[in-house]
Formats: sequence, structure tokens, C-alpha cells
Amino acid sequence: MIKDTKGFTLMEVLLSLSILLTALVVLVPLMNYLRPLEWNGDWQTHQYIQLLQEELNTASSVNVQKNNLHYTNIEGSIVSIEQYRNLVRRRVSGKGHETLLFDIRDMTFFFKSDVLHVKIEYEGGERFEKSLYVPGK
Repeated sequence: MIKDTKGFTLMEVLLSLSILLTALVVLVPLMNYLRPLEWNGDWQTHQYIQLLQEELNTASSVNVQKNNLHYTNIEGSIVSIEQYRNLVRRRVSGKGHETLLFDIRDMTFFFKSDVLHVKIEYEGGERFEKSLYVPGK
């Protein structure tokens, strides 16, 4: 019988794994406290702008009426992006209610040539502005 002492025993692997898992259980909840509070707002705003740009790239007609954005999507349905109380919502053919942004004080859409300008002001006072190119406008 050959005795080889190079390697790990099952007990050592289980002990290492249990220490690692214990550390993860403690550290993961702490990450929520280390993250800045405004990170969530920035993330949702950038995600909203990305969604808006992707939909405008395939839209057949785009217009702004009473500070609401209306466009016809690839299926031919009319999509509305509008502020509803302190939310920004997306509606398709006047039905449904998909919430895109929370805690909004004001949102403004306006065109300058073929560029759509979006201004968002959050209830906390943070402001965000973005210009989106609208093909075919």
C-alpha cells in the first residue's frame, strides 16, 4: 500500500467550504449598506433611457403631445410614455400600465430637429437630461 500525503482530505475541503460560505452569508447583506443610495436612481434612469432609445430606433412615427411621448412600435401599436402622478409609465394602445420610473417630480419631452430631449427631475431634486436621436424624424 502506497501512502501519499500530497493532497487535501475530505475533511479539509469541507472545513474550507464551510468557512467560505459563512463569510459569504455575512458579507452579502453588508454590501447593501456600502452601496450609495443614489446608485439605484442612476441605474433605473439609465435603463429607462436605454429602453427608450431601442424602441425609438424601430418606431415608425414619433411625436410629443402635452408633454407625453407617443410612437408607433414595430407591431403597429401606439405606445405612450407619460408621467402619472410620481411615476413614469408606458402604455400600449391606451391599455395596461408598465411602470418605468419611480419618485418623479417632473418629466419633459421636446424635439429639436431630429433629436428628442428628455429631462427628468426626481422628488429628491436630482436632475437628468439626455438627448436621443430619432431616425426618420
